[in-house]
Amino acid sequence: MTDERDRFWDLSDLIPKKKKPSVAPFSHAVSFSDVKPDFDAVNDGIEPIDDRGALTFPQLPAQTRESVSYVPTKNRLLSNVTVTRFSGGYRFYEEFRRDAIAVANLPGFPCDYVPFYSSMPQYAHLDPAQKQYYLWFREAVKRGEAVRADESYLRLLIYEIINLPDVIEPSDGVLRLITLWRLYRERFPVLNMQLAGWIADYCLVHRLSCPLDELRPIMDTVMNATDFREFYLGEAAEDDDGGIGALLSALSDYPYSSGKYATGEHSALFGRHIPSSLYPVLKRLLAEEKSERDGRIKRTRKAFIGALCSYAVKYEITVEYRSFSGSLSLRRRVTAAVKYAENRLRSLCSIRSRLAVSGLDEWAKGEIDAYFDRLTLTLKKEKEYRERPAYEAQYDAADRTISFSGADEIERESWENAERLAPLEEIRETPTRDVSTPSVPDETPDGSGGEEIAFSSAQRAFLSALLTGDREAAARAARAAGTSPDGMVESLNERALEEFGDVVIESTENGYAVIGDYMEEVAGWTETK
Repeated sequence: MTDERDRFWDLSDLIPKKKKPSVAPFSHAVSFSDVKPDFDAVNDGIEPIDDRGALTFPQLPAQTRESVSYVPTKNRLLSNVTVTRFSGGYRFYEEFRRDAIAVANLPGFPCDYVPFYSSMPQYAHLDPAQKQYYLWFREAVKRGEAVRADESYLRLLIYEIINLPDVIEPSDGVLRLITLWRLYRERFPVLNMQLAGWIADYCLVHRLSCPLDELRPIMDTVMNATDFREFYLGEAAEDDDGGIGALLSALSDYPYSSGKYATGEHSALFGRHIPSSLYPVLKRLLAEEKSERDGRIKRTRKAFIGALCSYAVKYEITVEYRSFSGSLSLRRRVTAAVKYAENRLRSLCSIRSRLAVSGLDEWAKGEIDAYFDRLTLTLKKEKEYRERPAYEAQYDAADRTISFSGADEIERESWENAERLAPLEEIRETPTRDVSTPSVPDETPDGSGGEEIAFSSAQRAFLSALLTGDREAAARAARAAGTSPDGMVESLNERALEEFGDVVIESTENGYAVIGDYMEEVAGWTETK
């Protein structure tokens, strides 16, 4: 009975029995020296095992370096570029290049979006649906259209362009890279720094100039992303349009393009006139900086760092250049010039606040003032032309060539018409009237003698009301002059611009007010002469 109870608690019978592994015995002893694999069947180049039992591998061809140097003709900051190409060595990503050649000319057609992710995207990672969408995505980029895409699609296209300079003409390839960047820079900002470097490498390797025209819309992004600004700045000094914007982004500590007023209703004026007004100033500052700084910088880097590159496009780039980015004196002078130009533009736009400016040369102020003086007159003429009533065009003189024969013909026709309307004797007996030209008084209103700005009594009353803050009195003065407060302000500011180049009245939350800087002058105008 006891034995049965003991077996009841014995759980070993419930556990499955493990099978002991059986090993078939060797029919005979084998040594490593007896193994002679057939390497002719697989052409991998590995040598047979030697007598010591070690595998031997063939030596790769020795790596050689082929260098070509050139001097960029358009970039004033780069003095010499040396591009070194490697030959021999490894053969990584050769399959990627073969696949890229195979699909380079395949057309793309509209199809549904298919997600795609790969840490190092290659064609071998695409399934049929992803491949079709990649071809459509590539076709859209060629046309400058942004379709839905993942970062892996973008990288695959970038790698394709970099690895196929013999299939995709480099001058066309750099434009595709820039188009891709412009279309997707906001959605994929992680690519900004890499594309800034890869585009510079691509241009230097293939002897291309910096494509400023295509980069102009995103130059702020480029300047913030690149660590080699001199590549993009070297040609900008010769460009009075988008290149100046690039220089200002790189050399000024004050970002005028993102300021309070530059992003509002006056954004078009800021984007156009600040760079244009600073072109002669910046050109002279760069020339002076070049003569004072003779030191050159030499940097060497691997091309296309971080990109998938086959061995055919592995390069090393050495660039000798002159750096302007590190000059503290230049940055201070450029920053002061930008602020001074913005102050002039603010004045033109009736913006009261001003920026503090220090350390700006008088010649630079003169250049900027001359530009905005011309701009003030131009804008005034454009405004007068826009406000001219349409019916006045009917009274314009005909655009005809004046000739004596034409005048004789007009006189003859006039006499014929006169004879038909009245007898010839009456016409000839009509006495002529002695019309004398009235003399114009030499004095100007209010006895100013032309030395001061002359205002009517209503205008003086309007200015006095603004000085005291009496808005109702200002409105009554405007009505007395037969106009509105807006019309009165416009006429007064035009007079002020014409006389000393600035407006004196601005619009505030509580209505119109005299600008604080001109309180004393306006008070003098209100005095009765």
